[in-house]
Amino acid sequence: MGAVAQRAETLLGTPVVATTPVAGGDICTSTRLRLSDGRSALIKTRPHAPDGFFPHEAAGLRWLTEARDTGGVDVPEVLAVENDCLVLAWVETVKPSVEAAEIFGRSLAATQPLPTAMPPETRQRNFVNSRRDTCSASTRSIGKSTSGADFSGRLLFEFIRCPPRVQWRPWAS
Repeated sequence: MGAVAQRAETLLGTPVVATTPVAGGDICTSTRLRLSDGRSALIKTRPHAPDGFFPHEAAGLRWLTEARDTGGVDVPEVLAVENDCLVLAWVETVKPSVEAAEIFGRSLAATQPLPTAMPPETRQRNFVNSRRDTCSASTRSIGKSTSGADFSGRLLFEFIRCPPRVQWRPWAS
């Protein structure tokens, strides 16, 4: 087993029995882990990650889980986080459909009015994609608001203004 599996075993205290690369990342390497207890997880790694990179993402995910009780988007559980990696509970994909899109849309709308302010560690710095050279000034300003709706809107604007180099295009062949 490789270094990624060993790192996950150390953090989770559970042996990893298989690893599978996961495509689609822009700035991190993602690997699916099959654990000996039957669970699956995702580990995201990035060599020389900026200070706070993964802890800030974990804080944001934990904050977003507050909206689940009111029908908000279900986000993966944070299983472990360190400066060099983030381990999340695996989320199975669903087949794209009109019904799935409607459910997601309703859940996203319910996520907007989060019950509490964004945690300070999430507001300090946000990482949108690897193009920080052209996006850094406004990316840093995204986290100044504590409103879930305002933050989401500004983050969406940042993705439109500075799209990641790798984009999902279901219509492309």
